[in-house]
Amino acid sequence: MIGLNYGLGYLVIYPVLISWLAAFLYNITGHNYYDLIVKLFYATFFAVSLYLGRELFASAWNDFKMNWMKILKISSKNYLLSLLVSMVVSATILFMTNQTSSLNQSTLETQLKSTTVMIVLLSTVFAPLMEELFFRGLIYNKLASRFNFLTGAMISAILFGIMHVLPSITSGNFSDIPFALQYIVIGFFIARSYHQADSLAAPITFHFIQNTIATILLLLMG
Repeated sequence: MIGLNYGLGYLVIYPVLISWLAAFLYNITGHNYYDLIVKLFYATFFAVSLYLGRELFASAWNDFKMNWMKILKISSKNYLLSLLVSMVVSATILFMTNQTSSLNQSTLETQLKSTTVMIVLLSTVFAPLMEELFFRGLIYNKLASRFNFLTGAMISAILFGIMHVLPSITSGNFSDIPFALQYIVIGFFIARSYHQADSLAAPITFHFIQNTIATILLLLMG
């Protein structure tokens, strides 16, 4: 159910339903309810996902309470390593394409100015919990258990990267594809933190650190 709810629902079906419902209500009432529908959707999806992943989240929380220093150390170390590798990847992308940021990043910067509170919550709470539940809690966990760490880490990281440039690809903007490499790097080191800590608490903490620092920097620069 976790895979269907996020992989098929959140990434494919739900966005279509939101657009359809907003258009339907607009045709009937003449009012634009899109923003309200999106907020209600995120709240509902978040609640349902917390319920579906309650056992994994409970285990992660218990692990964090018992070994918070170890988990924080592992997460921070992998975050710094991913930052260093990402800088090299970013420089390479800039050199080859003359592009400085992806559509995902540009959209986030724009939305942060208009809906600050919502974007901060989505970046620092929603994304670390929901994305880690799916990409590491489900995909990485199953693949690493069946095969090995590297297989689970690479496949989950590649899917993580594709997910972050999927809106660009579906809209025909293929110039964003190289930026998937940045997210693949991040996804790999997130999986590495899971492997080292043997707990979902580590990737959630990594993701929280990553997004919180990025959000703070965007707010300061904005």
